Amino acid sequence: MAEDGNTPPEGGSNNAGAGEEYTPPASQADLDRIIGERLARERQKFADYDDLKTRASEYDRLVEASKTDQQRLEERASTIEQQNQQLSGDLARLNVALQHGFVVQNEDGSFALDKDAVDLLGRGTEEELIERAGRIAALRGSGQKPNQQQPDLRPLAGQRPVPNGENADDWLRRLAGRG
Repeated sequence: MAEDGNTPPEGGSNNAGAGEEYTPPASQADLDRIIGERLARERQKFADYDDLKTRASEYDRLVEASKTDQQRLEERASTIEQQNQQLSGDLARLNVALQHGFVVQNEDGSFALDKDAVDLLGRGTEEELIERAGRIAALRGSGQKPNQQQPDLRPLAGQRPVPNGENADDWLRRLAGRG
């Protein structure tokens, strides 16, 4: 059977059209030689197959790795954007609460935001928060309008707050000069 017209049939010659007929191999050695030559030609066609297969798998791995990195970066950017939006909303809510005087004095004399009033503000745009804060202030009967004089949130005169990272005992020892 000829492959491309130029290749003689197995065991034959290119002169088949010249009146010469196919002659079968005369011995087992001739048959083995013909089969060996045919297998060699086929192997030669796919000689670089393993190399191509290795390159293709390496390329696929790199594409997957880069896609995975891109997806990780997109997910991280999305998470950071969500956190940014949440923190911006929290900041707006706390600013509106301070502007409307939603501050309470604790038993120790310190001041803090009224958590109930801040929770009632909920979430939304700054305009929505201001509107809700006005209604909450009216319902509370505080009568305090935005930007009116607010309580002094600084510590009372003569009192020093404990610096962050220290406990009260260490702070007192250092203040008394014994630490």
